[in-house]
Amino acid sequence: MKIEVSKQDLAQAIKFVSATAKAGDDLSGHYLFRLAPDSTDMVEVLTSNGKAASVARVNCKYTPTEGGATAFMFSVSRMDTWLSACPDAALALEHANGVTVAYSPLGEQKFESFDHSQFPLFDGIRAESKVTAKVQADRLRAALKYARPFVYADETKKPNICQIAFRDGILHATDTATALAIKMPGFEEANFSLSSKGIANLLTFLSSCGDGEIEVREHDRMTLFCSGDTAMFGEAPMHHQFPKLALGLDQPNQKVWKLDRKEVKLITTFLLSAAPVNNEFLIFSDSNDPAQVKMGMAVAAGGTKHIPLACAEKVTNVEVALPEKGFKVRHPNLQKVLDASEADTIVVGVNAKGTGGWLRFDEEINGDKYYAIVQWSV
Repeated sequence: MKIEVSKQDLAQAIKFVSATAKAGDDLSGHYLFRLAPDSTDMVEVLTSNGKAASVARVNCKYTPTEGGATAFMFSVSRMDTWLSACPDAALALEHANGVTVAYSPLGEQKFESFDHSQFPLFDGIRAESKVTAKVQADRLRAALKYARPFVYADETKKPNICQIAFRDGILHATDTATALAIKMPGFEEANFSLSSKGIANLLTFLSSCGDGEIEVREHDRMTLFCSGDTAMFGEAPMHHQFPKLALGLDQPNQKVWKLDRKEVKLITTFLLSAAPVNNEFLIFSDSNDPAQVKMGMAVAAGGTKHIPLACAEKVTNVEVALPEKGFKVRHPNLQKVLDASEADTIVVGVNAKGTGGWLRFDEEINGDKYYAIVQWSV
């Protein structure tokens, strides 16, 4: 088989599938080029790392050649190196007898090819899968990017929360100290999880999809994310069940403070400059001034430094007594929320229960409702 293709079109197709390729000499370190099963002249490129796979159509001219080969494999590292050296011009790949000849204005290069019959295909899964959601790529990308820092990182300790889970129209994530829930209209029928690595791979895939529509399809062997008939990313289901989180999202916050996000970050940095080494705690307290709350932190030289923080609005939905000396929040957990959000004003729900409580940060992005939750203690 022979394909004639522009460098730009080849690079675009490879970009779609690069997320599930690896650098190495095994099958996961190779691109599979093949004549699409449902076509006589359409070529697609695939990658697979065992856990996840991608496929994209290549905008090219296909020509059958002697021997009848309809597929070949090409080393990821060699293709990427060769393509980076090629000028922006017409290129060609011709395969026969286990060898692929690559043509560019610089001349021809010969490359060995693995036996493509060993490549792990996922043909048939799309036809057998069920559509459970349709979403604009940039909307899903925003939700995944926001959620990623809230995923637990150590699979050896808590593999059941080293993932995000879609349940009942809500994306869930937690690292035990913080939690995130995003209510996403249109995902009511979705029921799947993505590993932390899967999130990164899907974000790479979505970055090539612009603002186009993504069709989510579920199968017992794989969850698929399809960009029309052009490209598709899929990941196998997680083996560990994500826990049910009782977050009380439909309950109003007991108190609500509206704070300037950048000011909170600035004051946190200022307080950290004099704090004891490895200090993790910020101290929040209410103020009698309706336009202020206070932030504080221990000082290495002795005592505690408190700084007034402008509060655009205070609302009390439920009368609750906060600790007189304030409550403690681990600043890395708070920083996680502040870094994920891009809002100028953050809506902070202050909630108490027993001897502790939680902060709930409410935000709306692209019509989706985001709820980030951070624990506090006395």
